[in-house]
Amino acid sequence: MALSHPLEAATATTAEIVRANLDLHHLWTALAVREVPLAGGRTATLVRGTPPEKLYRTDAAAGAEWVLPAVKEASWTVAQWAEVFAALDAAAGGDAPPQRVLMAMLSTDSTVVYYFVHRGLIKPRKN
Repeated sequence: MALSHPLEAATATTAEIVRANLDLHHLWTALAVREVPLAGGRTATLVRGTPPEKLYRTDAAAGAEWVLPAVKEASWTVAQWAEVFAALDAAAGGDAPPQRVLMAMLSTDSTVVYYFVHRGLIKPRKN
């Protein structure tokens, strides 16, 4: 069955699995599953929380992060990511809009792998 939008594959159960993984395995705090309205009356289920330490060495400090639960079988386009970032801009209110989101890819064996997805282009890093 082809999905018209990859968020249709990520259910509230997917979000709860990701939330539990962040809580019990990665020791994040202040975790909450949030529904963010998208265009066309759809919603995206995201997890918001704070990691125990900064996620990347160039981060100023550990701060609240948005995590987008997804299933491995879903295909994403740039336009769909732009829609997610636009929805997060509206959800941020007076706060600075997020410049990145963690995509939590859930596989059929319940493994969760996390990827940074940045808004726009970023300069490649030197190792």
